[in-house]
Amino acid sequence: VVYPVMPTAGELAEFEAAGGATARHERYARQAGRIRSFLSEVGCGTYVADDEASCAVTVSTVPRGYVADTWLGANYEAGFVLFECKGDLRETHFQVSTMGEVTDSMVDDWMAAVRRLLQ
Repeated sequence: VVYPVMPTAGELAEFEAAGGATARHERYARQAGRIRSFLSEVGCGTYVADDEASCAVTVSTVPRGYVADTWLGANYEAGFVLFECKGDLRETHFQVSTMGEVTDSMVDDWMAAVRRLLQ
């Protein structure tokens, strides 16, 4: 049995009351901008220029001292799910996303966890 993933009328009304797609896009972009600035601050470059990057996914270099698998695992152990890259970027880059119900507080918590991991 396959069930369609459709929002209820209440969920749709709540989404629209919160500003709809425009507000969601602005939140994604604001959070992604914070993440990109932070990654730059801690020495991790981004793969795509900011003016060409997605509003919801950032591709970044793995920090010095880590390989992709250990970096993803360390973040997972700290309570955060990052995503592996494919192909030529698999060993040297990772992806972090702000899609869904990611709050500013969650972004702050991830940044604090990264600082701890990089000490």
